[in-house]
Amino acid sequence: MDFANRYAPPLSVSRPELLDDSPNGLADDRFREAIYTLFMTANGFQSVREAFGREIGASGPQYFILMAIARGHARGGIGIRSIADRLGVAASHVTVEVGKLIAKGLIAKRPNPQDRRRVLITLTPAGKAALDRLAPLRQRINDILFDGFSREEFGQLHGFLPELRRGRSTRARYTRISATRPKRRKNIYDRRYPEIRCHAEAVRQGGHPYAHRGGRARPERHRR
Repeated sequence: MDFANRYAPPLSVSRPELLDDSPNGLADDRFREAIYTLFMTANGFQSVREAFGREIGASGPQYFILMAIARGHARGGIGIRSIADRLGVAASHVTVEVGKLIAKGLIAKRPNPQDRRRVLITLTPAGKAALDRLAPLRQRINDILFDGFSREEFGQLHGFLPELRRGRSTRARYTRISATRPKRRKNIYDRRYPEIRCHAEAVRQGGHPYAHRGGRARPERHRR
């Protein structure tokens, strides 16, 4: 094997505190290992969430929303925006899923006494019963997932995760900006006045605006 032609991929990160010293300079081995572990862990928790949802006849995201509503039930209910902020998702997504949970009979809406333009979401008796049935399974699974953590270690984990969450919003904004290419806004005249589109194209190409008609006659008026 020709070791002289071995390929070394560029570093995944540039911050020195995230890199290690190596005989060949800085290395990102630990960083890559951490990333892989985070993704594998996230996929595992995603599967658990989906399983919890199936147990109560809902999807994984709906289960999370139901739990957020349960936390706010004792205070008389919780609003759509509060649910979205707690879960880190769009309010429009919560609105759609709340409608599905209402259709399942697990939650209900009531007017917000402090703001009649808004509503509060509460559990129905069926919603409470579903979470009560799920509780033993949820406790067993979570006990297994976090087995071996001391109180101090769990406190460190709890303190560390918000930092990742704060970075997540920045990453999401950057991803949307860098991955979304600006789209040309279709001119209304392209639909209502196709003749004008042809004329404009001809002018851009340096020709006569009516060349496509074979002469200088003015375009016919487009009927609406």
